[in-house]
Amino acid sequence: LQIISMCIWFFYFGSAYAQDNYRTEILANYGSSKDDDIEVKMYDIVAGIHFSPVDTTGHPLAEADFLERVGGIVLAVGKVEAKSGSTVDADGPFYGLAVALMKPDYPLTANVMYIKTEAEFEAPYDGEMTIDFYGFNIGKFISDGLLAFVGYSHTESDTSLPGLLESTR
Repeated sequence: LQIISMCIWFFYFGSAYAQDNYRTEILANYGSSKDDDIEVKMYDIVAGIHFSPVDTTGHPLAEADFLERVGGIVLAVGKVEAKSGSTVDADGPFYGLAVALMKPDYPLTANVMYIKTEAEFEAPYDGEMTIDFYGFNIGKFISDGLLAFVGYSHTESDTSLPGLLESTR
């Protein structure tokens, strides 16, 4: 199994905060996975807005919002492409929304998320598939960098491949 992933981070720094704080993140991602049966490629752009400034002092930049317990909203939009041999070829957009509710010096958190993926299949399997993912979790910080949580997620799919497969789950 070969996995290649690249992530580019851009941060908006307000002039009043120098480079010790940020409130907005924009990421561009590319990921690829390939094995003997299937090859999958994903491209996306993710934008996050935090409810209060994230202090990066003494923290890895990628983990600062978690370690500082700063909640926010994240939006994602992208494209997925999948190929299996010479017969299955599908691609389509995906969209996502996540909200993290947490507060500095408060031990409880809550997160909700939704992701929708739509894929169209090329010949010989002309058709489409829609996948909806819903999830939430609640948690408690046990220490500064350790969060214990419980969660629930649900996935629904609707597939229409005329003459081959039609289902709703």
